[in-house]
Amino acid sequence: MDEESQARYAVLFANYGTASVQPTIASGQAKQFILQFVENRGPFLSADGALMLLSAYDNMIARPFTLGHRLASPDLGRYIAMTNVQDFPEDVTEPSNRSDQIVSESLEDLRQLLSWLYDVGSGSGRQANAYDVISGLNQLWGTLHISAFGKWDNPRN
Repeated sequence: MDEESQARYAVLFANYGTASVQPTIASGQAKQFILQFVENRGPFLSADGALMLLSAYDNMIARPFTLGHRLASPDLGRYIAMTNVQDFPEDVTEPSNRSDQIVSESLEDLRQLLSWLYDVGSGSGRQANAYDVISGLNQLWGTLHISAFGKWDNPRN
């Protein structure tokens, strides 16, 4: 990926969790966890890889499973018209009673995935990127705690 694109991803990662993308407690912890892991191991993860990891974590784990998830309707159409969090029913924005457990287990999953990405990057002589994040999730899926959170079906089984 060219330097200009990487710079754009780096800015987006750096600004994730600021006023433009309100952080959850879990996403803030995840961002710090990723930064600390990279600081300790060296620059093995590209900016696009870091943003992919953080945004996937935030939007697929932190928000749905640490905020209340007693939606009045499973109908996606009902929520598409809602443009901001103030439009959601109150119980959707209340913390889930399993938040602490989910954050703890999902941060362990992040550690496992970051270790896998470190091995990919250091073994190939390049930084692990967004594609590697997706590949790592695919390869590690059955060993991750998050695979049980959403009861996602694995179409290969």
